[in-house]
Amino acid sequence: MLLEDMEASNPSYIPRLALSTKYAWFDKMHKMINGQFYADPTALITTPSLDFTIDIPMDLSGSEPYDHSAHGHGLPPILDLMDSTNPPAAVASTSGASVAAPLSPGTKHKRGALNHKCNMLAEAFYHSSIDTLQIHLQLEQECTRHKRMLEAECTKHKEMCMQHEREEKDVMGRNAREAGGHQ
Repeated sequence: MLLEDMEASNPSYIPRLALSTKYAWFDKMHKMINGQFYADPTALITTPSLDFTIDIPMDLSGSEPYDHSAHGHGLPPILDLMDSTNPPAAVASTSGASVAAPLSPGTKHKRGALNHKCNMLAEAFYHSSIDTLQIHLQLEQECTRHKRMLEAECTKHKEMCMQHEREEKDVMGRNAREAGGHQ
């Protein structure tokens, strides 16, 4: 699948339903990211990891491809997901010209491997998202539990203060009655 095939204006445009049928991971990723910043296949394939901890060296000469595995968090490098029958310039092309290679047994095998890699990447992303959501849920539950404990302690403290005030009033009332009775 070429990036240009994802443009609605392109004659070889593939609608979302067809993409979902062809690529099992696409629908799952689309549902997870829908309503977010950018949820089309271009973003799914080309967006790097968001939590870089080091500065990325820029190779201005372009002679060596950038090593994406440095920040892939165990995911396959993005360049491994590209179909080797199409050079990178053809994949990133937006000219509208379709680059098609005849289907040979080797190409079919490569496409199957590519689909498998895409599915594995989508599954890893899905599990990572689930893990992140579970962590957030646990944090929220812990915060709620802590908040309820503080509220209970605050209520208990207020009740103790009110009880202490009642006892002081009772003692003062008894003292006043006793003082009035001795005169």
